[in-house]
Amino acid sequence: MPRLRRSDCSGPGITRRRSGRGFSYYDEDGERIDEREVLELIERKASGEEITAAPEAPAPAKVPDLMAALEASLAAVRSDDDDKPKRKSSSKGSERETSKA
Repeated sequence: MPRLRRSDCSGPGITRRRSGRGFSYYDEDGERIDEREVLELIERKASGEEITAAPEAPAPAKVPDLMAALEASLAAVRSDDDDKPKRKSSSKGSERETSKA
């Protein structure tokens, strides 16, 4: 089993402290690292395995602006309504309104 190499601990980075029979790892701010994936990477690195960074995720596809599409659709409908002649309100509707008042 390869031995761990000593390094200068005065700089920023992950630190290791003895905890029970094992070790605890702490980030640059002194907070304990509990994420399983990070701890597995640390253990693999400590055992001498070469760790490479994961490839960068592809940029997300452009998401359409739904509000702009809705506004354009409403503007198109309104412009179509402007071209049509206005309907006259029926006399039945106005009689109902006056009888309620």
